[in-house]
Amino acid sequence: MKKLFTPFAYALCCTALTSTSLAGDNFIHLGNAADFQALINNDKVVALFVYPPGQPCKNILAAATKVAAEGATTKFVVVDIRTFPGLRSQYHVGGIPTIILFRNGVELARSTGQRDVNSLRMFIAKTFLGTAKTFMTSPIACAAAWIKGHFTTNPICEEQ
Repeated sequence: MKKLFTPFAYALCCTALTSTSLAGDNFIHLGNAADFQALINNDKVVALFVYPPGQPCKNILAAATKVAAEGATTKFVVVDIRTFPGLRSQYHVGGIPTIILFRNGVELARSTGQRDVNSLRMFIAKTFLGTAKTFMTSPIACAAAWIKGHFTTNPICEEQ
């Protein structure tokens, strides 16, 4: 069976340094609870509440790293629940891993449990773009264009 997460990459994810870049400038491992509010006040933010030693969390971190590396304008913020139990309770995170999508500090959607790369891409695209719009009449092309950062909040789309 192929390893999804190497020990070196796992060690990088578990290092609690503010703004540590893993997949680019848009993948941040939270190092200070006070920084969380400032980070989620951006246009598109994916907060990943994880317990890094757990296999489901390793899998979601690997998927999120791949999505973030595609050059999206979305910020990914990893919150280790062992280090920040206060944030876990403040945002009512029960199951782990939990993904919460924020726009300008407002929670738009959340998902608990594992997701693969494609499922994570679609969840993010559907939440930030809405379900009634497509890009060039194809939902997959719309999601791919958004993930790659071709547009931010007002894509040229056709109504379905």
